[in-house]
Amino acid sequence: MPVVLRIKGYRFYFFSNESGEPKHIHVNKADANGKIWLEPFD
Repeated sequence: MPVVLRIKGYRFYFFSNESGEPKHIHVNKADANGKIWLEPFD
């Protein structure tokens, strides 16, 4: 999993093999996780 950015304890990364989902990037800090969608979805 390539890490794109590390800032103030946040880690932004992606998986290259996640097909079937709109483009997004994962973010986590400690035990918190989330996804940021890079394109609008219907």
